Amino acid sequence: MGQYDFGIDLYDAVSNDDCGGATGVDAGDGESNWYYNESNYGATGSTPSDCGYNDTRDVWYSYTPEDNGVLILRTHNYQCGPEHTLSLYDGCNGNELECQSSESLYEEESTAQIVYNVDKDTTYYIRVAINESKMGEFDLELALFPPVTNDQCSDAIAITGLNQWDSGSTYGATGTDTTDCCFDNQKDVWYSYTATSDQTLYFFVEGSGDDGGDGAPMTIALYDSCGGNEIACDCGNSCYMASEVEYNVTQNTKYWIRVAREDNSIDNFVINISDSAECN
Repeated sequence: MGQYDFGIDLYDAVSNDDCGGATGVDAGDGESNWYYNESNYGATGSTPSDCGYNDTRDVWYSYTPEDNGVLILRTHNYQCGPEHTLSLYDGCNGNELECQSSESLYEEESTAQIVYNVDKDTTYYIRVAINESKMGEFDLELALFPPVTNDQCSDAIAITGLNQWDSGSTYGATGTDTTDCCFDNQKDVWYSYTATSDQTLYFFVEGSGDDGGDGAPMTIALYDSCGGNEIACDCGNSCYMASEVEYNVTQNTKYWIRVAREDNSIDNFVINISDSAECN
């Protein structure tokens, strides 16, 4: 008879194998807090998530926000192999609030992301597993952002001067409509500007790329009223990650400015109104 080589891998039981033993984690305040080299080695389980297939070997984490906000939750898997899944629950044996399977961003990396509006002092449970009942390592990333206040046109933030750089975010933004010059950019926030003279102005927005995405540009559009006509629009035609529209404004006329990101993704950004072009 022939001889065969084989190996046996032994793994210790993980402490957060069950929801009741979930590991407590914290989110960064407006920036990412990382937990590196996490794994589901030794994990058990019998129930898959809604977005995975046979992803039964799960590990659990718990998070209780100190403030209301928008939770950005991501897992990063730097190993080639089956996709992993990320789920958010409102309690042990509770409701699955969100579930995402990882999508490949780079050749040897896959990332799953959940964006969810969380409530202060409420405990949420995070489940991570790998499809095909596989085991492996991953990094866990959490960040909490304040709720956006200019999600609706009626709540537009007034920009009162030229050449003043304002920071903004579409984290937690909603929406249903898109601009004429772009597609899949529903998650919008709004600004307004009242012209002080007749002149040519440049309305500029640039994304930070903080979401680790594939470079989808920020988009910017001008409207003649809240719920009115779109009068100018740019969708990344000016420069990478940025958009700019040139428009001849009329004194004492108010304009509404819509900012979103293509591919219905989200990002931090800076916005500026200037009498000279920012993006050449």
